Amino acid sequence: TRFAVDAAAEAAIEASLSVALGKDWPSGDKVTLSRLCRGWSISQLAGGYRYCGDDVICAHLAHKFAPGAKRMLDLGSGVGTVGLIWLAQQPRP
Repeated sequence: TRFAVDAAAEAAIEASLSVALGKDWPSGDKVTLSRLCRGWSISQLAGGYRYCGDDVICAHLAHKFAPGAKRMLDLGSGVGTVGLIWLAQQPRP
Protein backbone atom coordinates (compact mmCIF):
# COMPACT_ATOMS: atom_id res chain seq x y z
CA THR A 1 0.00 0.00 0.00
CA ARG A 2 1.44 3.37 -0.98
CA PHE A 3 0.88 6.43 1.16
CA ALA A 4 1.67 10.06 0.55
CA VAL A 5 5.02 11.48 1.60
CA ASP A 6 5.41 15.21 2.01
CA ALA A 7 8.12 17.05 0.07
CA ALA A 8 10.46 17.37 3.07
CA ALA A 9 10.29 13.63 3.82
CA GLU A 10 10.81 12.80 0.15
CA ALA A 11 13.87 15.08 0.02
CA ALA A 12 15.27 13.43 3.16
CA ILE A 13 14.76 9.96 1.67
CA GLU A 14 16.47 10.99 -1.58
CA ALA A 15 19.36 12.60 0.31
CA SER A 16 19.97 9.49 2.44
CA LEU A 17 19.85 7.24 -0.63
CA SER A 18 22.25 9.55 -2.48
CA VAL A 19 24.72 9.30 0.39
CA ALA A 20 24.33 5.51 0.65
CA LEU A 21 24.49 4.80 -3.09
CA GLY A 22 26.73 7.64 -4.23
CA LYS A 23 26.83 8.52 -7.90
CA ASP A 24 24.74 5.45 -8.87
CA TRP A 25 21.60 7.00 -7.38
CA PRO A 26 19.33 8.41 -10.13
CA SER A 27 18.81 11.82 -8.55
CA GLY A 28 15.48 13.48 -9.25
CA ASP A 29 13.52 10.24 -9.75
CA LYS A 30 10.22 9.92 -7.88
CA VAL A 31 10.50 7.89 -4.66
CA THR A 32 7.53 6.36 -2.87
CA LEU A 33 7.31 5.09 0.68
CA SER A 34 5.39 1.79 0.83
CA ARG A 35 4.23 -0.10 3.90
CA LEU A 36 5.89 -3.48 4.20
CA CYS A 37 4.87 -5.27 7.41
CA ARG A 38 4.72 -4.81 11.19
CA GLY A 39 5.01 -1.07 10.86
CA TRP A 40 8.02 -1.28 8.56
CA SER A 41 8.18 0.75 5.37
CA ILE A 42 10.42 0.65 2.33
CA SER A 43 11.46 3.50 0.02
CA GLN A 44 11.21 2.51 -3.64
CA LEU A 45 11.63 4.18 -6.98
CA ALA A 46 8.19 4.84 -8.43
CA GLY A 47 9.30 3.67 -11.88
CA GLY A 48 11.66 0.85 -10.86
CA TYR A 49 11.35 -2.69 -9.56
CA ARG A 50 8.97 -2.79 -6.60
CA TYR A 51 8.20 -5.45 -4.07
CA CYS A 52 4.94 -7.29 -4.67
CA GLY A 53 2.72 -10.11 -3.43
CA ASP A 54 5.19 -12.71 -4.73
CA ASP A 55 7.70 -11.52 -2.13
CA VAL A 56 5.14 -11.91 0.65
CA ILE A 57 4.20 -15.43 -0.50
CA CYS A 58 7.86 -16.48 -0.84
CA ALA A 59 8.68 -15.25 2.69
CA HIS A 60 5.59 -16.95 4.11
CA LEU A 61 6.45 -20.27 2.46
CA ALA A 62 10.07 -20.05 3.65
CA HIS A 63 8.83 -19.55 7.22
CA LYS A 64 6.19 -22.29 6.89
CA PHE A 65 8.58 -24.96 5.57
CA ALA A 66 11.46 -24.12 7.93
CA PRO A 67 9.83 -22.58 11.02
CA GLY A 68 12.84 -23.24 13.24
CA ALA A 69 15.35 -21.61 10.89
CA LYS A 70 17.62 -19.06 12.52
CA ARG A 71 19.20 -17.77 9.29
CA MET A 72 18.07 -16.98 5.79
CA LEU A 73 20.09 -16.50 2.62
CA ASP A 74 18.30 -14.14 0.24
CA LEU A 75 19.97 -14.31 -3.19
CA GLY A 76 18.41 -12.87 -6.30
CA SER A 77 14.91 -12.46 -4.94
CA GLY A 78 14.46 -8.81 -5.80
CA VAL A 79 15.18 -5.86 -3.52
CA GLY A 80 15.60 -7.69 -0.21
CA THR A 81 11.98 -7.56 0.88
CA VAL A 82 11.68 -11.37 1.08
CA GLY A 83 14.30 -11.41 3.82
CA LEU A 84 12.73 -8.47 5.63
CA ILE A 85 9.26 -10.03 5.59
CA TRP A 86 10.72 -13.38 6.73
CA LEU A 87 12.52 -11.57 9.55
CA ALA A 88 9.28 -9.88 10.62
CA GLN A 89 7.70 -13.35 11.09
CA GLN A 90 10.37 -14.46 13.56
CA PRO A 91 9.66 -14.47 17.30
CA ARG A 92 10.85 -11.37 19.10
CA PRO A 93 13.60 -11.89 21.71
